[in-house]
Amino acid sequence: MRLNPMFCDGAVFQAGKPLRIFGTGGGNIEIDFLGKTYAEEKTGTAWCMELPAMPYGGPYEMTITMAAKRQTIKNLYFGDVYVLAGQSNMQFKLREAEYTEDMCASDALLRLFSTETVDTGESFFPQDGWVAAEKEQVKNWSCLGYLAGAELRKRTGRAIGLITCYQGAADIQTFLPESAFENSAFRLDDKDRFDMHFPWNKGHSMLYNFQVRQIVPYSVKAVLWYQGESNNSEKESLVYGDMLSYLIHSWREAFGDENLPFAVVQIADFDGRNNDYWHRIQKVQAEIEYKEKHVKTVISRDICESDDIHPKKKYELAMRIADAFSALEK
Repeated sequence: MRLNPMFCDGAVFQAGKPLRIFGTGGGNIEIDFLGKTYAEEKTGTAWCMELPAMPYGGPYEMTITMAAKRQTIKNLYFGDVYVLAGQSNMQFKLREAEYTEDMCASDALLRLFSTETVDTGESFFPQDGWVAAEKEQVKNWSCLGYLAGAELRKRTGRAIGLITCYQGAADIQTFLPESAFENSAFRLDDKDRFDMHFPWNKGHSMLYNFQVRQIVPYSVKAVLWYQGESNNSEKESLVYGDMLSYLIHSWREAFGDENLPFAVVQIADFDGRNNDYWHRIQKVQAEIEYKEKHVKTVISRDICESDDIHPKKKYELAMRIADAFSALEK
């Protein structure tokens, strides 16, 4: 039996939702947590145990025994956990943006877990498990993720966990499960897709299988979605709205939360792609909060510079993201 690597020292669990602990393999598993013991025998290739929801708090310890091997994980907190998903503007590092040193701070209760990436030239920290914010290291974190997370820490006083699920130049198809492509409208020819030359966009579902499946059904507070630049073709823009709705519903199913909130960032204006396809995707993103429940659109086009596909002025956008998450909680 193998425990998913998310369950390690420093993990942040979502308060107020079932605590799901999962891994692979079969056998006997026993979990000792807060004076209670939970034991089950699991068969098959994957397993999941669901413990009761817990209030905000910590630090705690948990002992997990699998196949007679005992492991204790420490420094655990129940707080708010957010998934950072999308492409390069979501991945964009703080050090690449316009920032000041006073924006960077160490915080033991702001933590990051990075999924693996198919881009081997990028530096992530999955081997380190959950990483607490340190003043110099956060400059390599997602700019929007870090700034919004730090703001939510200030507003709520809760532990905040951030989980990465992004890849530069990724189209939306790569984040959809295989089931999405039973819809023939989503099965576009390569010539009708914008960014097919990147390996993670070939075919479909690669990042869903490679990243999303690493982290489900971990309980989370909400998802931040910032993507769309790599679907700038006529046929993709025509079905982007339906694909975005499918993504929202399929991720809710995978995370085991039919009301999982989403904050969707509208892609900014960009002079280099000032065309009907780009504007159509912006319109779809602006309207998604009226189409789907528990979704807020975060408008960017009025505050981001238009001469760069990766706008560097991200602080105000991060504050809008924090506002969206605060509104979704009400």
